[in-house]
Amino acid sequence: MKEKDSAISFSNDIWYNLMSSLIYGSILGTIIYSFIDNIVGFILHRNSALFLRDIGVNRNIGFTYFLFFSFSVIWHYCTDFLYTMYSKGLYSKFNFICDLIINFFLALSFILITDSFTNFTHSTEYIKISIFVFWGSLIIIYFIFFLWDYSAYRYYKKQAPNNEKAAFYKSMIFPFETSAISVYSILLLGSFIFIDKKNWLSFAYLTISLLIFFLFSLWFWTKLKQLEQLSNNE
Repeated sequence: MKEKDSAISFSNDIWYNLMSSLIYGSILGTIIYSFIDNIVGFILHRNSALFLRDIGVNRNIGFTYFLFFSFSVIWHYCTDFLYTMYSKGLYSKFNFICDLIINFFLALSFILITDSFTNFTHSTEYIKISIFVFWGSLIIIYFIFFLWDYSAYRYYKKQAPNNEKAAFYKSMIFPFETSAISVYSILLLGSFIFIDKKNWLSFAYLTISLLIFFLFSLWFWTKLKQLEQLSNNE
């Protein structure tokens, strides 16, 4: 029995080390490279992105949007990495697969949305699709978070009815993840309703979307700090 438990623990360590030491760093490097490439592209051109010009956003405001959105995504990505670090005790092949899905969709959404803020040729229809993919990716990511945290909740709930970590993962499921999925679903639908050429609603939609995404990233960070404290108390 001990040999079986030792083999499972060794296997889980391999999945954890592979994700934390190799994959997260590789994808973060890709995101940062894309971020720098977009900044260089912006500096080399005098005009703002075509879509932003169409809705009346000047070059400096457009670049501010790009920076704000980029830092929010990178911050969210780093928070997710630390969340994985603090979940080492329960990390398994299931968590590894979850992380792979999360990493893929977060990188995809980042590259598409930041390209939309800095590219000089994309049409409004392309932007609609990019924003749709961004929110759709986040919905998938938070659904994976939901499955991850529900699995952790069931594990700690079996240990003790009043387990602090069980209470934490329950709070991750509701209200955090359920709220995020609901709000992002509304914003996903809004991308086809409000994004249009020379429409002030497009500007309002983008501004509100940026603010909401930033607030959820901040909320995620506060939840991470709670998990950090619980992990340090073990």
